[in-house]
Amino acid sequence: MAKKTHTIRERAFNYHVKGLTFSEIAKLLDLSPRTVERYSQVDEWKAKANPVALPQRAKELRERGFSFATIAQMIGVSKSTIFNYLKGLEGNK
Repeated sequence: MAKKTHTIRERAFNYHVKGLTFSEIAKLLDLSPRTVERYSQVDEWKAKANPVALPQRAKELRERGFSFATIAQMIGVSKSTIFNYLKGLEGNK
């Protein structure tokens, strides 16, 4: 059986999950840090790395009194995404 080969983007994401910075990933894969950053934006690495934790984290921050804009900046998503996270969590009560 043949071994599965990972694309550069998949390898970059796997390094991201392990906690490496864009610069470190770029050096390992012979890319520019900006290319790695673009991969992270296009492929939504923040949401894929821990999809359950982001809505829960947004809820905790909102309960502590942070605004939607501040939460969005802290988590790295848009204000409308924060709104949708919190709306979705209310619907699951």
